[in-house]
Amino acid sequence: MALLDESLDRYLMALPSPTDDPMADIRLVATTHVAITMEAPDLGGLFVRELRSLSSENARRIERRSGVYLGAWVSFLRRAYPDTPASELEAAASTAMTTAAALILLPHPRVNTDHEALVADMIVASLSALERAR
Repeated sequence: MALLDESLDRYLMALPSPTDDPMADIRLVATTHVAITMEAPDLGGLFVRELRSLSSENARRIERRSGVYLGAWVSFLRRAYPDTPASELEAAASTAMTTAAALILLPHPRVNTDHEALVADMIVASLSALERAR
């Protein structure tokens, strides 16, 4: 349980303060998320695998904390895409976070820290699909 909290803490503590440039903020959130995921892949993998084995009380607590992180992503996205429905912002944020997680869950990952910038760029590019709602 402590390792799951440690993993979440790493992501939550790294969230930047918003600036006057929402798109730059999104890029920073994505870049930071990928960097944390890639620098401690064991923690990320543990988080995904162990969440299913928690007691319902601990799972709810971790899900609440995860929701705070998702909510932060949504807040950053909302600033850039204010007319986009909340459900679409949540789907976009979840997809962005899952993209990074998929890299560490592959049985034989071929992606390494040399690819962090590429992966962050891909996440930001995918989030640009929200432009259609502007």
